[in-house]
Amino acid sequence: MSDSPSGISETIKMISSLESVIKETVEQEEAIQSQYRLVSARARREHDESLESIDSDYKNSLAEIQSKFHRINSDTEDFYKQRNKWIERAYSHSIERLNKNYEAKKNKSISEIQFKTLTFKRNHEDRISEIHQHQASVESILEKVSVENKSLNLRINRIFRGYPLIRRKLNKKSQKIYNCPEKPDIISSSEELKDSIYKTSEALDKFENSKIPKFLRCTPLHWLYPLSVSGISLIGHYILKWNYHDHYLPLSICTFVYSLLFIFKYKYKHICLESYYEIEKHRAKSAEMYSICINGREIWRTTQTKIAEEELNKKIKGLNEDLGSQAEENKRTSHGKPERFLEKKKSLLERTQKNKQAKVESNKTRKNEAILKSDQFFEDRKNELLKSRDSLINESKESRNKAWNELKLKWANSTKEVYDFCHKNTLVTNECFFEWNDEFLKNWSAPLEFPNYVNFGTLKIDPTLLANGLPSDTDLSLPKDGTIETPLNLIFPEEGSLLFETDSSGNEQIISSINNIILRLLSVSPPGKLSFSIIDPVGLGQNFARLTHLADYEDSIINKKIWTQREHIETRILELNEHMEKVIQMYLRNEYESITAYNQNAGNISEKYHFLIVADFPTNFSDAAARGLMSIAANGARCGIYTIIHWDKRQQTPESFLQNDMKETSICINESKNDNALQLANGLKKGITLRFDSPPANEKSIEWIKLVGNESSDSNRIEVPFEQIIPNNNNYWQNESSDELTIPIGRAGATKLQNLSFGKGTRQHALLAGKTGSGKSTLLHVVITNIALHFSPSEVEFYLVDFKKGVEFKCYGSKKLPHARVVAIESDREFGLSVLQKLDAELKDRGEAFRKAGAQDIASYKRITNETMPRSLLIIDEFQEFFVEDDKIAQQASVLLDRIVRQGRAFGIHVLLGSQTLGGAYSLARATLGQMVIRIALMCNEADAYLIMDEGNPAPRLLTRPGEGIYNDSAGSVESNSPFQTVWLSEEQRYSYLDQINEINLEKGNRSGNPIVFEGNSPADIMENIELKELINGDLTVSDQAPLIWLGSPNSIKGPTRASFLRQSGNHMMIVGQRDDAILAMLTIAMVTLNKKHLKEDGKIIYIGGEPEGTPEREHIEKTLSLLEKNSDSNYHTELGDIVQYLDREIKKRTASVNTKSSPLFIIINGLQKFKKLRYDEDLAYSFDSSAKDSNPAMILNEIITEGPALGIHIIVSIDNYNNIGRSLSRKALSEFEMRVLFQMSANDSAALIDSTQAGSIGMHKALFYNEQTGVIETFRPYSLPPMSWIEDISRTNS
Repeated sequence: MSDSPSGISETIKMISSLESVIKETVEQEEAIQSQYRLVSARARREHDESLESIDSDYKNSLAEIQSKFHRINSDTEDFYKQRNKWIERAYSHSIERLNKNYEAKKNKSISEIQFKTLTFKRNHEDRISEIHQHQASVESILEKVSVENKSLNLRINRIFRGYPLIRRKLNKKSQKIYNCPEKPDIISSSEELKDSIYKTSEALDKFENSKIPKFLRCTPLHWLYPLSVSGISLIGHYILKWNYHDHYLPLSICTFVYSLLFIFKYKYKHICLESYYEIEKHRAKSAEMYSICINGREIWRTTQTKIAEEELNKKIKGLNEDLGSQAEENKRTSHGKPERFLEKKKSLLERTQKNKQAKVESNKTRKNEAILKSDQFFEDRKNELLKSRDSLINESKESRNKAWNELKLKWANSTKEVYDFCHKNTLVTNECFFEWNDEFLKNWSAPLEFPNYVNFGTLKIDPTLLANGLPSDTDLSLPKDGTIETPLNLIFPEEGSLLFETDSSGNEQIISSINNIILRLLSVSPPGKLSFSIIDPVGLGQNFARLTHLADYEDSIINKKIWTQREHIETRILELNEHMEKVIQMYLRNEYESITAYNQNAGNISEKYHFLIVADFPTNFSDAAARGLMSIAANGARCGIYTIIHWDKRQQTPESFLQNDMKETSICINESKNDNALQLANGLKKGITLRFDSPPANEKSIEWIKLVGNESSDSNRIEVPFEQIIPNNNNYWQNESSDELTIPIGRAGATKLQNLSFGKGTRQHALLAGKTGSGKSTLLHVVITNIALHFSPSEVEFYLVDFKKGVEFKCYGSKKLPHARVVAIESDREFGLSVLQKLDAELKDRGEAFRKAGAQDIASYKRITNETMPRSLLIIDEFQEFFVEDDKIAQQASVLLDRIVRQGRAFGIHVLLGSQTLGGAYSLARATLGQMVIRIALMCNEADAYLIMDEGNPAPRLLTRPGEGIYNDSAGSVESNSPFQTVWLSEEQRYSYLDQINEINLEKGNRSGNPIVFEGNSPADIMENIELKELINGDLTVSDQAPLIWLGSPNSIKGPTRASFLRQSGNHMMIVGQRDDAILAMLTIAMVTLNKKHLKEDGKIIYIGGEPEGTPEREHIEKTLSLLEKNSDSNYHTELGDIVQYLDREIKKRTASVNTKSSPLFIIINGLQKFKKLRYDEDLAYSFDSSAKDSNPAMILNEIITEGPALGIHIIVSIDNYNNIGRSLSRKALSEFEMRVLFQMSANDSAALIDSTQAGSIGMHKALFYNEQTGVIETFRPYSLPPMSWIEDISRTNS
C-alpha cells in the first residue's frame, strides 16, 4: 500500500473479505462453541446487573434536571411580568408629560401675544405723541412766519421807496384763494414755507445791495428833475453868472438833464422788475404754504391719528390670528401622540412576549442538552461495561489455542491483512489529521501542500455482528478487543464527493459532520487553495454560521456568503459550471487528465479545489440548478469541483436530477430503516458503525477560523516571481529589437512562459483591459521594467501616459529611466494630445528618413544605414479619458491615434492602450481598435469581455483572480486564447531594478535619462527649467531680448511658459486668482530672473505687497529683496506715497529724456485690492482740480499703466478676483494689461477677462496664460515656491 491513505471503496472491499473469513471460521469453530457460550453467558449476566444499576442512576439524573429547569422557568415568568408592569408605568408617564407640554405651549403662546399687544399699544402712544409734537412745531413755525412777513413788508416799503409803482404792487394784498389738499402734508409744507420766506429775504438782500436802488431809495426818480433844474439854475446864476435873458442856454441844459434822467430810468427799470418778480414768486409760494399749514393742520392731525389707530388695530388683529394659528399648530403637533405611545406600548409588550418565548425556548433547549449530556454519560458507562464483557470473552478463548492451531494460523494471516490495512490507513491519516484539541488549534499553522484527501470519520467494524458472530476461541479474536476501526477518507480526485440520504431535514449529525469536513479541509490546505460554495436553504445559513467569519478576511473562501434563495442557488451553480468550462478550456485542454495533475506541474499558479456544500437538497433547487448539479457530478471531479450533499428524500426532486448518476459519482451514506442510524450504502449492514467526527466547539472553532481567515487574507492573489522572466545571470540589454520586440510577461499554464511580442506581421499594437484589482497596473509595470531589462535605450524608447487619478508611472520619471522620453502622471487631455502630436511628428520624421534610405522597416533601416533607431512604445493607461467629451481634443486625438496605429507599424512605433473598461471610448473609431491585434484581457465583466475580444469569445468573463489573464494575438478570435498568470513585481523590486538599469546606463557611458515629466496634479518645479539653468549659467544670452519671466511648465511638449515685456503699449501682466502660494512663487521667480539678466545699473524692481508683518510670506519677500541688492525697493521700508511720487518723477524724467535705452523698471504689486490708496476714483478723474489729481497715487498709477511700457516701465499686478479689478482700475487701465494669468475662477469671470470660459474648469494646479497680442491661451502648471537656497545661489552668481 502506498503512503497515501485508502479510499472508502478499498476499505469496503477489505471489510468484505473480513466478513467472509469470519463466516468460514465460525463454521469450523462450531464444535467448541459450548464452552465459549458458558463464558459468554456469565459475562452477559454481569453486564446486565450493572446495566440495572446504571438505569437507576439515569432516572435519578433525569428527575434532578426536571426540577432544576422548573425553577428556571418560574424565575423567567416572574421577570417578564415585572417588565410588563414597567412598560405600563412608562406609558402612563408619557401621556401625563404630553398633556403638561401642551398646556405649557398654550400658556407660552398667550403670554407672547399679550406682550406683543402691550408693545404695539406703547408704540401707538408714542406715535400720537410724535404727531402732537409735529403739530406744535408747525404752530411755532407759523408764528415765526407771521412775524417775519411783517418785517419783510417793512423792508419792501423801505427798499422800494424810489419805486412807488412796484411798492404799491408788492403791498397790494393777493386776492387768490388757496385750496387745502385732502391729505395735506404740513411737515413738508412748513419746511417749504420757511424756505420761501428765506428766499424772499435773500432776493431783498440782493436788490438792496445794488447801487442804484440804494441811490433811488433816498431820492425818488420823479424828484430828481425839479431838483436838478433848481440846482442848475442856482449854479448858473450865482457861480456862472448866466444871463437869464438868454433862455436858450438854461432851457437846453435842463432839457439835456431831463433826457439823461429819462434814459437812466428806462435803462435800469428791468433790474427792479426782475427783483419784483422773484420776490413776488417767493411771497406767493409762502402765502400758499401758509394757507395750507393754517387750513390743513387740523386735517393732518386727524388723518395721522386715524392712520395710527388703524395700524394698531391691524397689528392686534394679526396677533390674535397668530394666537389662533399657534393654538392650531400646538394641537396638530400634539395630535396622534397618545395613539403612537399606545402603539409603542403594544410593540414593547409584544417584544417582551417574544423575548419571553425565546427565553422559554432557550431554557427548553438547555434542558434538552442537559438530558442529552446525561444520556451520553450513561451511554459511555454502558459502553465501558460492554468492553469489559468482551474482555472476559476474549480471555476465555485462550483455552482453545492448542486445538485450533491450524485454524488460528489461517485466522491470524487473514485478519492480519485486514488489521494491517486499517492500522496503516490510520497512521497515514493521523499524520495530517489530529484531534480538535486546544493544543492543535493554538499551534496550527498553514501547510504548504494539500494532501489530496480528508478524514471525516471512522468506520468501526464489530466482528461479532459482521458475520453473525466471531469464533468463540480467544486465539481467534481480533486486535483491539475484537473491534476494528479505520478512517473514513475522501480521496481527491477519485472519491471526493459525498452524498447523505435521509428522510429528514436538518439532521444534526450530518450537519455536524459536514462542518467537520470543511474545517478539516481548511486545516490541511495552503491558504487560498480551497473554495466553498455553501447552500443552506432550510437553515438559512445557521447550520454553517461559524464559517461566515472567513468572509471577513477573504470572501473568496466561501464565495462571500451562504446561499439560501432559489435564484442565488441557481446562479452559483451555473457559475461553478462556468468554472468547469474555464478549467477544461484554459488549463486541461486534453493535456492533463484532471486539475490535480495540472496542479502537480503548475507550482504557485495551481488552481483551487472547489467544494459544493448542499444541505437539505432539493429545497429551493430549480430545474436549471439541478441540471447544473448533474453537470458538476459528471465532470466536477476532473475540474477540481466536489460535492458534499445532504439529500432529504421526502422532497420531490427536479426532473433534471438523476439520482443514479449522482450516486455513481459520490460516496453514499443513507439512513437505516430500523434505527435511523447512518450507514454506508454498499450492502454491508451488520457490524458496521459509522462514527462521524465532530467539529470543535463553536467558541474554540471560531477563533481558529479567524486564524485561518487571517492566513488566507489576500490569498486569492497568486504571485509568480518576477525573477522567472528577467534575463538570466543579469545579462541585461542583450536583446535586439530590429526584427521583433518580445519579452515574457507571465506563466502560461504549468510549464510555459507567456510572451508579449510587437513587430511581426499584424502584431503591432496591443489592447489591455482589466477592472479595478485585476492586476492591470502590475502588468504595465512588468512590461515596462522587463523591456528596460532586456533592451537598451537605443533599442526601445517609451512614451508613458497615465490618465488615472494616481501616480503609476511616477517612478519612471523620478528614477529618470533612460528609455523614457515622456512620462505623464495624472495627465490631462491637453498634454496627452501633445504626446500624440510629438509621436505624429516622429512618425513623419521616420518616414522621411526611411524614404531617403530606401528602407521598409526598422531592420532594413539599420542594415542600410548602420544607424540605430529604437522602437517607440506608446503606453496610455485609461486611454478612454481622451474621449470622455466630444470636443476638439477628442476629435484630434482620434485622428492622431488612428494615424499612429495605421502607419506606425512600418516605422517601429507601437501602441499599448490600457483601460479598466472599454465602454467609455465611444468617439474612438472601432476601426482603430481593430488595428490592435494583440488583446490582453484580465478580470472584467461580460460586456468588456466581448469588447476586448470578438463577439464569439467571452472567455475573459471567467477570470477570477488578480493577474490572471488571456493573451490573444489574433484580434480576439477564440482559438488564439492563451491563458496566463502575470508575474508579480512589487514596488520595492521595481525601484531596485530601475536603480540597476541606471547603473548599467552609466557603465555604458550613456547620459543619464532626462525624460519630459508631466505631473498633472502637482505644481511644476523651477529646477527643471532648462532655459533658466542656461540663463543662470551664462549659456543663454538675453541682453538684446525683451525682459522675460518664466511662469511654469506647459500642458504640452514644448518649452516653459514665459512672458516677454516689449516696449510697447499693453505690455503689463495681471495675475487673477486666489492661489496666494502660486502667485507668491510666480512673483518671486520673476524678481529673481529679471534681476539676474535684465536690470542694468539704473534698472530697478519695486515691490508693493500687503503681507502682514511677521508672516512667512513677508519674511520670504524681505529675504528675496535683500538678495537683489540695490536694484529693489518695497513698501515695507518706504511709504507707499513716497514710492508713487518717485514713480511719478521717474516717468516724467523718462518722458523728457532722449535716451530710449534706459533699463527696465518693474513695479510688482501683490494684492492690488488691499491698497485703498491705489483704487481708481472716477469722480476724481473728471474733477477740474488738477492739483488733486497730480498728487493722487491712484491717478499716478493709472498714468504709469497707460504711458509706462513705451518708457520701459512695466507692471506685474496680482488681484484676487474679477470684481476687485473694477474697483481698483479704470477700464482703460485694464485694457493695458494685455498679458493675463488666470487661476481657477467662475466661467463668467473667465469669459469677461479672456473671452473664454476655460478658466472655469482648469483645476487646482493649473493656470491660463493669455496674450492679447497673439490671441493665444496657454494652459500651464505654475511653479512651486523655490527654496531660499536656490535664490541665494543665483544671488552669488550675480556677485
